[in-house]
Amino acid sequence: MFEIQIFALTLLPLLAASLIVLLVNWRIHKNMRGPAHWAAGAVSRMLGIGMIAIGDPLPVMLVNVVGYFLVVLGDFLAVHGLSQFAGRPPLRRTSLITLTLVLAGLGYFAQTMPDTYIGIIILVAGHVVAILLLVLLQLHIARQEGLSGILVLALSSFWEIFLGPALLLVIYLASKDVEIEAVLGWMSWVQPMAAMAMIGILQTFGFMLLAANRTRRELRDMALLDTLTGIPNRRAFDAAMRRAVEATRRNNTRLGLAVIDIDFFKRVNDTCGHTVGDALLRHVAATISSTLRDSDFFARVGGEEFALIVEDTTSEALVEVAERFRLAVETHALTRANGTALHCTLSAGLALSSPGHVDATRLYTLADQALYQAKRNGRNRIELA
Repeated sequence: MFEIQIFALTLLPLLAASLIVLLVNWRIHKNMRGPAHWAAGAVSRMLGIGMIAIGDPLPVMLVNVVGYFLVVLGDFLAVHGLSQFAGRPPLRRTSLITLTLVLAGLGYFAQTMPDTYIGIIILVAGHVVAILLLVLLQLHIARQEGLSGILVLALSSFWEIFLGPALLLVIYLASKDVEIEAVLGWMSWVQPMAAMAMIGILQTFGFMLLAANRTRRELRDMALLDTLTGIPNRRAFDAAMRRAVEATRRNNTRLGLAVIDIDFFKRVNDTCGHTVGDALLRHVAATISSTLRDSDFFARVGGEEFALIVEDTTSEALVEVAERFRLAVETHALTRANGTALHCTLSAGLALSSPGHVDATRLYTLADQALYQAKRNGRNRIELA
């Protein structure tokens, strides 16, 4: 026979371990949205499982309604935490409807049929709904951040979806006083319930790894992105240049480089202030980025200076790319906070390597020299070395 109290007792140590892990995870990532709800969900589940494990000394209504409901509530707190983590609107309507149905069902059957397994079936059904919502949120996170951080959590959810119906089958057979081993052979109620417990632990570590992966990605972005403009910084540019040089030599192609400078930027800072100067840098970075292909690499390399790497190109194509972003900056003015327009122009120096032969330092020097030639020739122009 299936004994829910025995199973609840076996779960308590595992839930305690999960709770400790999620509390530590919350403290480590206390500024991140999501981990606090994951820890709250673990607390709710542990309280519910604790009531179920105690059993008879407590009133039947407390165990069969409040205890079971707290377990399901913990699942939906985890769902809410993951929706916050994913930056998605909270699934309030679906969660409230499911929790209301679970609470109503538990209350009704606890009064009318207190000695049956229907309460457990409602608990498992609510858990499966929560898992399906978690899967939907995981798909969104995978599209935004890739599979690396979500893989462990996705694996646990995948198996839980299949184990839910198996648990319902086992509980149904137990409710009919059927010898489960005689029907299912080697498997008794212990196997799917134990598997569900272990998958719960896997889910806990999935949440922890998800938060750790987000932190790692944010730290990487902080190291490789310019905090003012949001585009790659000099460190990222140097790494991209090394990769581009290797690809150029391997594929026997030509590598193009543009070094770009905003004309009279110091005058903007001196007359309008650094706040306007910062806004202009962001505006120019966004305007140039909007004209480029996904394969082009654009970075801020210092002050008002930017650089653009164009792989597998020709002199005509490189000049065309540069003229496109030069014209875009010239024609798209920055709208200031007071509503006035601030126009600016830029100058750019271009350099192109020989097929399959490129020296990164030499290429940058040539592009930089061409930039100064563009400034000497009147600014707001492109010069090819």
